Amino acid sequence: DVLQNALINSPGGSVFDQAIRPKDQGKTFVKKFQPIAHKLLWGLTGNHEARTEKVADINPLTFVCKDLCVPYFDQPVYTDINWRGHTFRVFSQHGTSGAGTPGGRVNSAMRPVGFTEFTNFYIMGHVNDVFANPNIRICRERIYEEKNGKKVLKEIRLVERLQYIIIAPSFETYHGTYAARAALTPFATGDVSCRLNADGSYEVTE
Repeated sequence: DVLQNALINSPGGSVFDQAIRPKDQGKTFVKKFQPIAHKLLWGLTGNHEARTEKVADINPLTFVCKDLCVPYFDQPVYTDINWRGHTFRVFSQHGTSGAGTPGGRVNSAMRPVGFTEFTNFYIMGHVNDVFANPNIRICRERIYEEKNGKKVLKEIRLVERLQYIIIAPSFETYHGTYAARAALTPFATGDVSCRLNADGSYEVTE
């Protein structure tokens, strides 16, 4: 979720817990992120923005992305990042899990692994938790050699490659919110960084 966007029918009294009114949240986000808009790859909507879409057929994130000139998506993004001759694959989803345990949340984040090819980073938000762990995938690697000016397949190797399962944490506060009043577990906050290296290696840091 990019915007808190709490409405009158949102959980608890959260409509009054917001530091910024819903109509001003998008403008505030644009102002803060305008200096680095060229670094934003896409905007992916979540259930918080969908609160307005459900009642008025308007998703406020579309206006934010338009103002920042950032591609907007209303479903998971599966993309390649090509850099210095290397391809890094990213599957990014908002997530739909209502699981109350860390294991259930990780299972939700891993669901796309079952229907996609090798992917470097699987990223999910939504559950206000944090998780970053490598998962080994056995892949076939084709080795070529030059013969008479042509690339010819020499051999196929089985290699172990890491793909990271990531749950991105939250930037929400806790005390004074409906979550604290309901004695829900405090949210994990901060960020997870996916690092791409010029030699084709990659890593994740929390």
